[in-house]
Amino acid sequence: MPRIAFISSVLNFPWGGPDKRWTRLAESCQKDGDDIFLAVSSLTAESSHVSALVSNGARLYEREQLSSCRGLKNHLSRQLRWNRNVLENQLSAFQPDTIFITFGGSYDGLLEHYLLSWLEKHPIKYIISCSLSPEPEVFKGRETERFKRFMRNADSVLFLSQENQAIVEAQMEIKLPNARIIQNPLWFHLDEPLAPTCIPPIPRLDYIGRISVYHKGLDFLLNAAGSIIDRTPFTIHLTGKVETAEELDALIQSNGLEDHVHIHDPLPPDQVQEAYAKAEIILLTSRTEGCASTMLEAMMCGRTILATPVGGAPDWLTDEENAFLCQSADTASVTSTLIKALDQRSKWPEMGRQARIAFDQKRDPDPADTLLKILKNETSGYNLP
Repeated sequence: MPRIAFISSVLNFPWGGPDKRWTRLAESCQKDGDDIFLAVSSLTAESSHVSALVSNGARLYEREQLSSCRGLKNHLSRQLRWNRNVLENQLSAFQPDTIFITFGGSYDGLLEHYLLSWLEKHPIKYIISCSLSPEPEVFKGRETERFKRFMRNADSVLFLSQENQAIVEAQMEIKLPNARIIQNPLWFHLDEPLAPTCIPPIPRLDYIGRISVYHKGLDFLLNAAGSIIDRTPFTIHLTGKVETAEELDALIQSNGLEDHVHIHDPLPPDQVQEAYAKAEIILLTSRTEGCASTMLEAMMCGRTILATPVGGAPDWLTDEENAFLCQSADTASVTSTLIKALDQRSKWPEMGRQARIAFDQKRDPDPADTLLKILKNETSGYNLP
């Protein structure tokens, strides 16, 4: 019976986007009869997905949260004194055949001092799955060299977009022949795009997902909206969990958008289609992304998208064919792109149809099965198609 360990570096957030990959993979491995070990935060352990895995026999180790101080340099300057080698003792007891490591940020390995040391001493196959590659400060020295070896020695390094891989290779001055681009699993599938529920008299712009002002560039969006709302009236609907309520409220008020922005509670996966059915166009003005599930869901639902050119957006979207792509991730570019999109509202339905065509042509029909094949290739000589 293969023993497979799943380790997540996402320690300060509840179960979310980065966890989709390892959760689906762990479920598939468990069905195959593999022995599963989960090393996740206590916040992630509260998820029903994790509870189901544990109920079916997976072993759970709840990791401690990392320091809340910001910046990798601050972490490194504190001599990497967290988690106190407890995880590594757990791994030694479990004796995994393969380890699947999920990073929230591609450079989280710089914070996993003890794990990297343990892997140097144990010749175990491991796969790294990266969720997000923000450009960091440049690091030099012993820890960075260890991180480079760690990335090069992985059996596979998985990225969600070409941009994310390119950022890591450029910043760390390495080439990763073991890298490949994968697609995030989605939590629902539609054989046909959604028909719109109605076409409102004034344009409706929707954002669906985690409502984080900085990460998702909602300051770009709301500042842009405030500067043009008198030119072309429209409404903005934000659906999701609000993480920065005070900052969001301040932006709405400072831009005079109190009557134009509507906030809706997050929907469970089996109901999120309702939000896409009401939407005319989906907004994704992020500062940085891996490959946003919202973008893929919108394409599958047949909705055009207004997006900043980060993460997987350039891999999937073509400007003015199936989307409106900003030139850069900033307020000025979002403003000009928003004006262009509003002026071409009549084209949104056709662009949405083209988005669905592009999705069908490019999508992985079974991302979870692809991950399973990658994993089994490493553990038992399984040959990828």
